[in-house]
Amino acid sequence: MSSSKDKGRPERVYIKRLNLRGFKTYAKETTIEFDPTLNTIVGLNGSGKSNCLLALEVCLSWRSFSGEERKQMVHEGTAKLLTAYIEAIFDNRKKKDGTRPILGFDKDEVSLKKSVGEKKEETFVDGKVVNKKEYEEILESMGFSKSNPYYIVRQGKISELTTMDDAKRLDLLREVAGVRSYDEKRGNADNTLNEADERFLGISENIETINSRLKELQQDEKELKDYNVKHRTKLALEYTLNEKEWSHANAKVSLLSSKLRELGQEREEKEREHQSARSRIADEQRKLDAATAEQEALATELEQLQNKLEQVVRDHTSKQLELGEAKKNLTSTNSAKQSLRTELQELQQQIQTEKSALETDLKPKAIEAESEHGVEDQKLNQLTSERDALLAKQGRSKQFN
Repeated sequence: MSSSKDKGRPERVYIKRLNLRGFKTYAKETTIEFDPTLNTIVGLNGSGKSNCLLALEVCLSWRSFSGEERKQMVHEGTAKLLTAYIEAIFDNRKKKDGTRPILGFDKDEVSLKKSVGEKKEETFVDGKVVNKKEYEEILESMGFSKSNPYYIVRQGKISELTTMDDAKRLDLLREVAGVRSYDEKRGNADNTLNEADERFLGISENIETINSRLKELQQDEKELKDYNVKHRTKLALEYTLNEKEWSHANAKVSLLSSKLRELGQEREEKEREHQSARSRIADEQRKLDAATAEQEALATELEQLQNKLEQVVRDHTSKQLELGEAKKNLTSTNSAKQSLRTELQELQQQIQTEKSALETDLKPKAIEAESEHGVEDQKLNQLTSERDALLAKQGRSKQFN
C-alpha cells in the first residue's frame, strides 16, 4: 500500500508489514507481510480480509473512536480480551540521493501503533507513547492528508464511481485529487480576505479615532508634564520647609530635653539637700530635746536649791528668833552671850557662803541654759525656713515631669 506526495517530497511510502492482536477476528498475534509493488488478499468469507483493511484504516485514521466503537474492535471469543492493537511497519530505507522517505527518523523502519480498548485509546510511534497531535503530524509527514480521505478506497467505491452522474463524479475526482481541499482553502481565504477588508475599514475608523484621541492625549500629556513639574517643585518646597521645621523642632526638643535633664538633676540635688536638711533638722531636734531635758533638769535642780535656800533662810530666821530670845536673856551670862555672838557670826558666814555658792553655781548655768535655748530656737527657725524653700523648689520641678 502507498500514498502519493507533492513534488519535492518522497513519492511513495511503503507498508512492509502489519501486526495485529486481539483485533476483530485476529485474536492471536498475526503478522501480514506486504510487497512494495502489488498486493492481493484472498480468502474465504469470514477469514478476515475486510478486517485487515479495517485495521489499516484504524491505524492510519485521524478520527477518535467512541467507547462503543472501540469495544466492537476488540475480539470477542472464549478468551475475553480487554485491548487490541494494530501496528503498521513502514519502509524508511535511504534512497539513492541519501535521504529517507519519512523525515525525522534516521532508521530503516518506522512503526505506527494504536492500542484500543473499551475505556481508552493510545497511540505509539516506534514504541513510544505520543499524543494525538504528534501522531497526526507523523501521518502528515508520510503524505496521508486529512483533507483527502481516499488513500483507502473501500469496497464498492469503484462501481459507485462508474454509475454516478458527471457532476458527482467530478466532485469525487476533485476530492480524490485534493482539489476540493484547495477550493475549501480558497473559500476560507476569500472569507478571511473579506473579514480582513471589513477589519481594515474598522481599523481605519479606529485609527482616525485613535489619532483624534492621540491629539487629546498629547495635550493632556503636555498639561500633565507641566503639572508634574509644578508638583515636583511643590513637593521639593514642602520637603525643604518640613526639613527646616523638623530641624527647628528637633533642636527645640534637644534644648527642652537638656533643660529637662538639668531640672531633673537639680531636682535630685534639691531632694538630696532636702533629705540632708531633714537629717540636720532631726539632729537639731534631738539636740533641742536634749537641751530641753537638760534645761528641765537644771530647773529642777534650781528649784531644789531655792528650796534649800528657803530652808536656810527659815533656819536663819529661826536662829535670829533664837538670837532675839537670847538677847532678852543676855543678862543671864556673858559667856552665853559671847557664845551666841560667835554662833551668829558663824551662821551669817555660813549663810553668806551658801548664798555666794548658790549665786556662783546657779546663775551661770541659768544664763548658759537660756543662751543655748535661744541658739537652738534660731537653728530650728533657720532649718524650718530652708525646708520650706526646698519644698517650694520641689513643687516647681514637678511641673516639668
